[in-house]
Amino acid sequence: MAVQMQYLVTVTVDGKNLGVFDSYSGGDAVSKSVKHRPGGMGTEKSYVSLPSYTTLTVARVLERQRDWELERSLIPKAGKVLGAVYVQPLDEDGNVWGNPLVYHCRFLGVKPPKVDSTSDNVAMWELDFDPTVIA
Repeated sequence: MAVQMQYLVTVTVDGKNLGVFDSYSGGDAVSKSVKHRPGGMGTEKSYVSLPSYTTLTVARVLERQRDWELERSLIPKAGKVLGAVYVQPLDEDGNVWGNPLVYHCRFLGVKPPKVDSTSDNVAMWELDFDPTVIA
């Protein structure tokens, strides 16, 4: 069994490797239910449906030297460039296990960290993606 920390999440945007991120969520494969009941009270039938994918979000602590200018450079690219999110399972010793789940995506945007003058929480920033293919 795996625990949530046993994954390596890496990201590319516009061909540039952005490195390791702390978390990811979303990217769920969902499809619409397509059913029809024929006349005469016939038995309902289910038909094939194409999948779509929910918005995928990755996040990590904003390290000033690494991320501040990177975050600023990504803002104008929102909606215009492609990216990918790689989710690699790790074993109990942190070694790569199996094949990664690869989300090929449209880069949607940047969410800067929350700011609060009375908080000592870690500043996390996020990137949003619109998956088109999951391999």
